[in-house]
Amino acid sequence: MSARDRSRGKLSNPIEIDTLPFAGMMLLLIPMLLASVQFASMATVDASAPAIGEHTTKPPKERLALTVGVHALGYSVTADPQAMKELGWEQAVDLPMAVHGYDYAALTDLMRSVKDRYPGDDELIVTPSDDVAFDMVVATMDATRSDASGELFPAVAFGAVKE
Repeated sequence: MSARDRSRGKLSNPIEIDTLPFAGMMLLLIPMLLASVQFASMATVDASAPAIGEHTTKPPKERLALTVGVHALGYSVTADPQAMKELGWEQAVDLPMAVHGYDYAALTDLMRSVKDRYPGDDELIVTPSDDVAFDMVVATMDATRSDASGELFPAVAFGAVKE
């Protein structure tokens, strides 16, 4: 190669780029990303946020306003005052902790008795206190959604505990 060709930037041997490390990295990265997407889709729980205002023009129906309070001592179940009278409750129903933890079976049985009385209502408000673990809140939601006889209260919303 002459000095004149070198000054113009022309080289007789082009540089080759080794793409093998990049291909190896892609070979490992793509299956890892696909696997993580699959696990992310399995960890969802359907729940609705409380509505701020009325969005319908229908006349308001009598609401059960069933509320399950989850706290360190167990459950406290309450409803609209009129519904509580119809259910025979003079005050909120307290379900204390069982020996092994929260009494999910008793909560499900109580929800079944309410559902038998109000078959058209499917809304429930869960109000966990700050000291309750998220796993216990999810287990409570599972216990109130359905039982062996069918669906109970699948439309779950979260509320805040008034202190």
